[in-house]
Amino acid sequence: MLEIGQEWATEARELILNSGMKRYKERNSKILSMTHKEDENKKGSIFGFRSKEAMQESRGIVLTSLEGLDENPNLTHWTPNVYGWGGYVDAGRNYVKGHFEKNLNQINCFVVDIDCSEKRKLSTNELVLESLNTELGLLPTLILETPQGYHVYYVLDHASYVSNRNNYKSLNVAKAISISIRLAFEERLGNMIDVTCNHFGIFRAPNNQNMVHFEPNFTYKFEALMNWSIKYQEKRLIERKSKFTVLKPELKKIKYRQVDSMWYKALIQSERVDCGH
Repeated sequence: MLEIGQEWATEARELILNSGMKRYKERNSKILSMTHKEDENKKGSIFGFRSKEAMQESRGIVLTSLEGLDENPNLTHWTPNVYGWGGYVDAGRNYVKGHFEKNLNQINCFVVDIDCSEKRKLSTNELVLESLNTELGLLPTLILETPQGYHVYYVLDHASYVSNRNNYKSLNVAKAISISIRLAFEERLGNMIDVTCNHFGIFRAPNNQNMVHFEPNFTYKFEALMNWSIKYQEKRLIERKSKFTVLKPELKKIKYRQVDSMWYKALIQSERVDCGH
């Protein structure tokens, strides 16, 4: 495991959150700077949990600032993508609510959950090579070791903001990208990849015990991942139809149609398409 101190974990968390939260707490701040001014982007909330058991019970905390996050360095799980709001179910403020998909405010990263078995346990170096050798062909920004395997993060250089004005078009596009990334890993690692887990839900939180790989300079543009995902899904569809054609030689050659792709299904839900896109 890499020798990564707490300052690296702090840098990783701030890199992932992409200015989606306030810098200081609104109340009871210990380090509030009178000269600090937030940017004009909307700020939101994330959710943190101190154990897997607590996470499974939605027993956690709502965090609205980086200062508050720094005061909780030992969180085991968190939501790396920022939500519009967060609250508590009970008066005692033990059980959280608000971490549902349509409450997302911004998408900061894509995460792949890899479960290793006793028969096949990947090293960090092997995992990096597998990432580079997938159709994705990118170096992970961050890899966290988990009791069962790894969580592999690909962080965006700029957040993708979610809005209901276009019937959550950006969310649908982001989900298509996430599916493509997981399928690209599945082609190489098979059932080690959890393809169906929540795309923008709860994942392992970076700390100085579980970080085994961190390359802060490797962040990625949302548009570039979108274009790759479209081409990757086209290729998969053509390959599937080619196999079908071989099994049915009497059929005419089947051509790829955009309307058959998951991208068409994602974008057709949009109420309108922005000019120029």
